[in-house]
Amino acid sequence: MEPVADTGPPPGNHQDTARVVAVLGRGVVPADTPILRADDLGVLRGDGVFETLHIRNGRPFLLDVHLTRMADSAAKLDLPLPARDALASLCDTIIDRTG
Repeated sequence: MEPVADTGPPPGNHQDTARVVAVLGRGVVPADTPILRADDLGVLRGDGVFETLHIRNGRPFLLDVHLTRMADSAAKLDLPLPARDALASLCDTIIDRTG
């Protein structure tokens, strides 16, 4: 399962904000680019976990707490999860791209 981060428009009236999609191993891709894989368990069986992060002062707030909770959830479902540093790097990619 490829972790995907999608930064949709923030709450409020931000009509000019573009969506950014970041895929582990592929980086930032256009939001309209198909990223479905044939071995994606989220599609095949509906398996998956996710976390939503708040960004404060250009940094993910409580990132370690979120990554720990996501790892715990994945373990309970017996789902493989990419390395913690790869997930943190994906967060940095999005922040760098969106400011």
